[in-house]
Amino acid sequence: MPRVMSRAQRQAAFLEEAARSFEHLEDWYDQHPDATFGELGAEARQQRRALMGTALALLINGREEAETPRRGVLNSPIPIEQRTSAPREIAGRGS
Repeated sequence: MPRVMSRAQRQAAFLEEAARSFEHLEDWYDQHPDATFGELGAEARQQRRALMGTALALLINGREEAETPRRGVLNSPIPIEQRTSAPREIAGRGS
């Protein structure tokens, strides 16, 4: 997958992967004609997770913004010790 893609390219790549996923389910069901709804659902869930991963990779990595680092907790210049607040006391019933 190229690093930066247009929106149309990302959509085409996703639809290609979705078609492969559907074909996999068709083939699997052809090979398991007596499969229960639950078994077919379990296979579909695996395909859905893989497709979700592809979609997220395309959405995040396929954009130009993916080339520039974002400031976040992981690359924060503030030391971890300073990022957490002091424990707070919570007054509840009976306190």
